[in-house]
Amino acid sequence: MIESYGRKDGLKGLEAEYEFKGEELYIKIQGSNSWQDYFWDFLAWPRKKYNSKKIHRFWFKQSEKFANFLKTKKELKKVKTIVVIGHSMGGANASLLPLFMPNKKFIISLINSPKVGNKILTDWLHLNSDLIAFYDKGDIVRHLPLFYHKFYKNKEYDRTRPFWKAHANFPKSWTNFFKER
Repeated sequence: MIESYGRKDGLKGLEAEYEFKGEELYIKIQGSNSWQDYFWDFLAWPRKKYNSKKIHRFWFKQSEKFANFLKTKKELKKVKTIVVIGHSMGGANASLLPLFMPNKKFIISLINSPKVGNKILTDWLHLNSDLIAFYDKGDIVRHLPLFYHKFYKNKEYDRTRPFWKAHANFPKSWTNFFKER
C-alpha cells in the first residue's frame, strides 16, 4: 500500500510517497511546489558541515527529518534495498538519504535534480549508492547551485524548448514508478 509523507500531514518542504514490499522500500520524492521551497532551494549558503562533507543546509535537514520518520516504521527492519526516485528538490533529498540510513543498499534515480554538496560528498554518494541523474538537456537546474559538485553518472532523456518548460518534463520512469514495481 502506498503511503504519503509531507504537506498532507501538515509538514512543510519534503513531500513523498513510499511503499514497503518485502525486503525493499520504494520512495518517490516530489520537487519544489511552493514559493518557500523555491526560496530555500536557491539559498545554497550557508552549507552544513557533516564530517568533511559540505551539504546544502536546508536539504540536509529535510532528508534527516524524513529518514528519522522512516526509522519509526517497523517494516524498515526487514528492508535491505531502498529504491528512491526524486525530482528537483526531491532529487536532492533522495541523494542525501544514504547519509542517515546506513547499512542499506540504495538505488537512486534523480530527475532534473540540482547538485547537493562538495566533491567529497559527491564521491561518497557514488561509492555508497547506485546513483544516476537523468536530465532534460534544456533544464538549467542541473547546474545549480553553481559552486557545488556535479553528479558523475548523468543521462539525458530529452531536450525541451523553451528551457523553462524542461524542468517539468518527466521521463516515463517518474510517472510509472509505483506501477513498474
